Amino acid sequence: MKNKKIVLSYSRVRTLLDCEQKFILSYVDRLEKIQWKQEYLMGNMFQLGVFLLMSGKKDVEKIVKKEFENQVKGLRKTFSLAIGDEQKLVEMQIMLIGMIRGYAAKYAKDLQIEKHIKNEHDIIYPFNDIADIRIKMDNIIAVKDKWNLHEGKAWKSLNPNIVDSIKNSLQIAIYFHIHNSFYNTKKMVDQLGNTIKAKPFSDVMFDAVQKPSIRRKAGEAYKGYLKRLENYYAGSDSNTKFYKEFIQPAISKDDVFKTLSISSKRMLRLYEGKSPLKSFNGCNWCDYYRLCFEGKNKKTMADYRPKKEEIEK
Repeated sequence: MKNKKIVLSYSRVRTLLDCEQKFILSYVDRLEKIQWKQEYLMGNMFQLGVFLLMSGKKDVEKIVKKEFENQVKGLRKTFSLAIGDEQKLVEMQIMLIGMIRGYAAKYAKDLQIEKHIKNEHDIIYPFNDIADIRIKMDNIIAVKDKWNLHEGKAWKSLNPNIVDSIKNSLQIAIYFHIHNSFYNTKKMVDQLGNTIKAKPFSDVMFDAVQKPSIRRKAGEAYKGYLKRLENYYAGSDSNTKFYKEFIQPAISKDDVFKTLSISSKRMLRLYEGKSPLKSFNGCNWCDYYRLCFEGKNKKTMADYRPKKEEIEK
């Protein structure tokens, strides 16, 4: 790592704070467990649907279905999916369309005034002498000419604590404060490919939808299940299925910069070969459990593969 800057990102900082040994396996050794996680696919595809709606695209459902099918093809090439997995994927696709239809109906008026600026804005800023920082935001939305960081979530349940969970999110705080600190140092290209002058974020547009709790009945046709999903989101209690609010991060800019500065120094130590501190926090749920407790050997390494690229979660 001599004379070469390290790269900070939310996922790297979060992993470092969880456990330094986990950071080494994930970002120094660059290993990842061979698995597919349903929640990531669901979240990414719903986010795509919201982006398309906010962009005023036609045939949103058709585009989402096609991209979902492409993702599933990739999964089948990598994993041996069981019959149960295939059934979940079929149901998930229908659920996604139901959620997108529900969102479009609920926020029909909002979508007319929300101007979409950029989807998956991925940029690296110089941070300090030893590290750059990479941020990858879901969406940037303009409302009444003010820019907002759009944070869309599809959760199993919505409760009174959801706003606090976002206000206290380190990820949101990093994206918000880093953009507002460095937005005018680099050129930005909007979704249409035009170079534009970036603006600071006014707020975080927190936008949550509840995943449907109803499931497909045995033998139920696609249209029948989709109709039940539409009714689920359009019923008298539809307000409990959606939540939207403009908020400010509770984590200050000073605390964000302090966390990133200290993390960069700790990461540099690990890249230079220093011994990691194992936190033993949540080991039973860690993807690297076997490597930590059984060591690297032919048997344990069969469950892992080299990382292709960093994915923000």
